[in-house]
Amino acid sequence: MEKFERWQKNTADLYKRGNYSNQHGFLDDLNPSVLGWRGARDKELALMPHNETSFYNIAEFKPKLFDIDFLQESGCGVYLKNDWPEQLDGTQLFVYLAPSPNLTTFKKALISDRKFKSIDLGVDPYGLGLWKSTLFKSRVDKVALLNCVENGDHFFRISSQPYSMAGASDVQQLAILISSIIQVINNCEGLLSPIEVLKSISFEVTLKPNLFLSIAKIQTLRILIQRVLEIYEITEDIQTPIYTAPAVRYLSSREPWNNILRLTAINGASFMGGAQGIVSLAFDFLSKGSGSRVSRNINQVLGKESHLGKVNDPSRGSYTSDNLVGEMCSQSWQLINEIAKKEGMSSSLRSGWIHDQIKRVDSHQQELFLNRKLKITGVNDFVLGESLSEENPVSKESEIIDIETWWTHFIFDEEAERLCDVERLVPASLSTLLERWQYKTDQLRERDTNSSEIALVIEAGMESSSKAKKVKEVLGLAGLGVRIVSIEEIKNEKIYAVIAADPDGEFSKNILKERNEVFTQTVLWVGDKKMLGFDGTVGDKSHLVDLFSQIFNALGVQ
Repeated sequence: MEKFERWQKNTADLYKRGNYSNQHGFLDDLNPSVLGWRGARDKELALMPHNETSFYNIAEFKPKLFDIDFLQESGCGVYLKNDWPEQLDGTQLFVYLAPSPNLTTFKKALISDRKFKSIDLGVDPYGLGLWKSTLFKSRVDKVALLNCVENGDHFFRISSQPYSMAGASDVQQLAILISSIIQVINNCEGLLSPIEVLKSISFEVTLKPNLFLSIAKIQTLRILIQRVLEIYEITEDIQTPIYTAPAVRYLSSREPWNNILRLTAINGASFMGGAQGIVSLAFDFLSKGSGSRVSRNINQVLGKESHLGKVNDPSRGSYTSDNLVGEMCSQSWQLINEIAKKEGMSSSLRSGWIHDQIKRVDSHQQELFLNRKLKITGVNDFVLGESLSEENPVSKESEIIDIETWWTHFIFDEEAERLCDVERLVPASLSTLLERWQYKTDQLRERDTNSSEIALVIEAGMESSSKAKKVKEVLGLAGLGVRIVSIEEIKNEKIYAVIAADPDGEFSKNILKERNEVFTQTVLWVGDKKMLGFDGTVGDKSHLVDLFSQIFNALGVQ
């Protein structure tokens, strides 16, 4: 016990002195003395301490969701849109307002009424207008902003959600967030000093269900914020709040229960990465469910029962984590410089340059996803083949709300000074296309169980197991199954796939002959190239959109 206590003391002393010798050249390329830690490296990496007064569990206010005991907890944050519910009177809360491009009448009233402990106004002049092809410029109310700073509130909130939903990578999102700060500071020149602007800014950064990447994303953002302070020669210690929210692009609708696990990973990373609060979304919000309490309680369990937030920066010293942070810093700063060379954030958006960068990443993501190199459980991996039970069935397509509809109703649509019309950033779930096919398969299954299976004809005596496995995987993306049939049985099948050793052999010729006699059949070839006489191919080079369009048309599902 004595040795253990001595070890603890020695470790604490090393940590306090800032001994980072085990970090394997962490941020060598970026000169950490400038970019990360300022002066003597004896203070933390701008991480806010985890305790009940600084960490907020933020959920949209719904009377049935909130009880008085929860509202009185110091870590409770309430998400409001454009109304102050009477139930909140007399309760000291952290209020997190719905985002908008400018300062609304409701927000101005709240600043003067002071019905809360502290407030985050959610003014985002750049990101939030992009869903409707409009780039806003915030009309800064100097008096209101300075009142916010004086009261410890935050005026601007820069969000990565609209960029994340369009497919931007973590590095792109970080670069855009920092470039947006610089753009706001430049726009306020002559009206507000950089330090006044920086004191009024908070961030909403979206995280995907990848623990280490999400931890690194939060920590990288803090380092980049420190770099901005260096650029503007600000020596005052400014604690810029970082709130996290789930990257809705990675959530699914057909099997929303899997979202509970995704949210757990996201929220765990938020605690361990040093976020000041988590914006809770109902795990089943895409399927119009009522899972807000479950999602809110994830944070209660992680924070209050698992004590994840009790250790500040638990991944520090981890080679994996430090390496990720170093790479993210390097790549993000390179992109920030590119945006600066293009005259800043607003010019990059006007020209469509940022849109082009995001589209490239989005296309690559989609390709990885459709080839199952990027997996989302229940969507392109372990797809559910049937309804769970009568008591707890799979969601129906009619019950689903798409991400674009949710986003346009979720944020404010207020008039503000417009910079220009820009290309629209289209919100989309990564799983939308596959889930759309899976809903069609659900219709088939309800109509006739066998119709959700594609008949597969295999030439006898060939090594067909690997090809059959490939067919099963490809069709499984749409929730379709495989049923092995003989060549004599195919006359009763509306659609079937063929595995043959020789495209020009007798077996293939017989298949085409049968096809000519029964014109309603659709025949697919299993292989990597198109075959004359067949309707489509099932293989590594299949164009899945066309393939499944043919299949569902043949099976009579629109």
